[in-house]
Amino acid sequence: MPCWNFPYATKNNHICLIHRDLCHRNFRLAEQAVIFSDNIHILANDRSEPRHRSRHVRIAKKHSPFNFAIGYIYWKDRAFEDSRPWLARELEVQPCHALAAYYLGDAAQALGQKQDALRYFQQSVTCNNRNQKAHLGLGILLAELNRDQEALGELQAAARLDEKDATVHYRLALLYKKLGRKSDSAAEYAKVQQIHDAGRKQAEQNLAGK
Repeated sequence: MPCWNFPYATKNNHICLIHRDLCHRNFRLAEQAVIFSDNIHILANDRSEPRHRSRHVRIAKKHSPFNFAIGYIYWKDRAFEDSRPWLARELEVQPCHALAAYYLGDAAQALGQKQDALRYFQQSVTCNNRNQKAHLGLGILLAELNRDQEALGELQAAARLDEKDATVHYRLALLYKKLGRKSDSAAEYAKVQQIHDAGRKQAEQNLAGK
């Protein structure tokens, strides 16, 4: 029996309810459950005067274990404005959470806030230099800002981490073309085509095997 079916209300049961709402993609309910769970926990153990309790509740919310999960789900659904406060809370608790920083950077870039995106992407690769998506995002953004040599280094790092990522090779092709490196650009375009051809062939084999 899933834990959320038990007929009692404790902090642990509220955590199960949060899991349920996340699994069923009821994001607003999950938000409310996170806040309520933190509130009942902090107030149940709070021996301070009532006038201090609201401050303690605000502090408790920041330390929810579900900040990243809810922020990520909103990001995945491209609800970038909704994702940002949850991911930002995660970074307050764990300043070197590379994925939270990456998703914040991607959300900021999607919203046209390039300086925020730059800061978060840089924070992500600093925390985890093997975060391929962060190197890619940073490389694309630096190219848009005409910081071409820095962009090249980031895109090359992304390519080393995942040589089968067609997006990386496409972006490298564009950048090499901009830099006047025609043969390098052509080589990257060829890699994009090879990756697409391999993917198409794999898809055909999968269909034939059914």
